Parts: sequence; structure tokens; C-alpha cells
Amino acid sequence: MNTIPGVNTEDSRRNRTVLLVEDDPNDVELIKRAFKITLFARKLVHAPDGSTALDYLFSRGIFAGRPPGMPEIMILDLGLPGMSGHEVLRQVQADEQAHKIPIVIMTGSSEDEAMVKSFNLGASYFIRKLPDIEQFRYDVLQLELHWMSRGGPSKPF
Repeated sequence: MNTIPGVNTEDSRRNRTVLLVEDDPNDVELIKRAFKITLFARKLVHAPDGSTALDYLFSRGIFAGRPPGMPEIMILDLGLPGMSGHEVLRQVQADEQAHKIPIVIMTGSSEDEAMVKSFNLGASYFIRKLPDIEQFRYDVLQLELHWMSRGGPSKPF
């Protein structure tokens, strides 16, 4: 495991839950592999669509009995089946507790309009999906460093 001087890696990873909202199984695997080299997440919860993500966040449906609390960060694909990533973002931002979650938008789109709309809706960070695993790992590491430089997930990006 990689270490960063002055950072206790076990404490840094404790109780960090990332909610990954992604419908493409190949992208889910890419993200899981990218996270293996970082200190970013202790637990990765996968939701394959927007409705499932909202059920998890608001402890509804199959998640009605889950332990209380919000994930420390959400990675949200924009191109989801059914409810779009932007609609998920709108609903999260409208909730008193959920709107505090830093949301990282991840998309294969190269359109700047998608990025601008995401930030206008309250997204914290934006990563473009790339087929190159090394570049993607670099982007995830940059996200983690960005997060750590702000004192952790309790502080907004």
C-alpha cells in the first residue's frame, strides 16, 4: 500500500464510505481498480441507477434498515438509465442533510455544458471517464489529494 508521509493510512481510511452511482459494469470495475491504489475509501457502495442511489441516501426501500448516516462522498455518473445524474443531483441538493455530501460528477461526455450544468446544480468536482486506467487512477489520486487538502470530507470542496 502506498503511504503519504505524516498520514496514518488506517485512520485516513476509517469509515469513509463512497457511494458510487454508475450503471456500466466496466466502469464500476475501472473505478474499483482505481480506488485500490488510493486511501480514499474504506467502503464502496454501488448503486446502478439514480433511484437506487436516492433510496440508499434516504434509507428507503431495500435500504430502509441500513445504519444511519450519509456517505462521505458520492461519485455520480450523468448518463444513468431512467433518472439522469443531473436529476439525482437536484434531489440531493434539495435535501437538508444530503446536500452536504461532496458530489463528484463522472462522465464520458466531453461537452463543457454538462460540466457547467453540474457545477450550477451543486457538484463539487468533475472527472471525465477515460479508457486509460493509469490516467483515471491519476485523476482519482488528484481527487483524494484535493479532498485531503481541505481537511477531509466534512469540509466542502
